[in-house]
Amino acid sequence: MSDVTIGHCQAEPPAAGHRVTYLLGKRCSGARQLCRQGVVAGPSVLDPTTNHTWVPVQADGRARDAEPEWVQADMIIDVVPAT
Repeated sequence: MSDVTIGHCQAEPPAAGHRVTYLLGKRCSGARQLCRQGVVAGPSVLDPTTNHTWVPVQADGRARDAEPEWVQADMIIDVVPAT
């Protein structure tokens, strides 16, 4: 997979199991959150039309069987590798 911009740095997309902090693109559920944390739920996907890389993230506090939300890789501001 090609390098993507994470925060303001070029990096590989985070792998499944990595913890990420990401900026929200819109207000969610009326809350005034600026960012959210979660765990990468699978491999990232490059959209060849827009050249954006999307990362499936299971947000903290969501049910384990809930669908992950797709986060644009350049909205991820912190990555902590899985241990």
